[in-house]
Amino acid sequence: MQKKWLMRFFSISLLALTGCVTKAGGTPLNFKETLQELIRAILDVFTLEFLQLTDQTRMAAFLRILLFIAIYAAMYEVLTNTILRNPQQRRTAVVVSIILSLVSIITLPVEVLLTIGGLYGSIIGAAFILVPVAITFFIIWGTPSTTRPQLIFKIGALAILLWVLTIVSKSLSELGSVV
Repeated sequence: MQKKWLMRFFSISLLALTGCVTKAGGTPLNFKETLQELIRAILDVFTLEFLQLTDQTRMAAFLRILLFIAIYAAMYEVLTNTILRNPQQRRTAVVVSIILSLVSIITLPVEVLLTIGGLYGSIIGAAFILVPVAITFFIIWGTPSTTRPQLIFKIGALAILLWVLTIVSKSLSELGSVV
């Protein structure tokens, strides 16, 4: 317990010391600037700016990581539920899943990865728009209208829904020509 506390103390002290940098002239930075530079340096690691890659390469790398995780999870589930059911064989399932997912991701061309990413983005974007529209349509369709203002409100809401669907359809057709 004592070693863990001591290790945490030294780690926090080292982090604080690396944040206390000085300018070239020897004048110390103020705390706000130092903290901003430290946060910017940490975020630059996650944005991969220091590698000076193109946006397409960064997107392909990100999609490779995501597809690796998805293929690994699917392969692991399939292997542990079918062939390798024994709990002692789970390590074998992990190794086989990692190898198969790595091989499938490495051999996948960049164009296919970008197409998969574009299609996935289109599907999710369309779902974010179309699901509320469909729910609103079924609510309007299912509620009875007994008075004239209710009927006018329903016709107006249906006109707005038609307008939204037209805009979404136009956007997806333009996006489809790119992807």
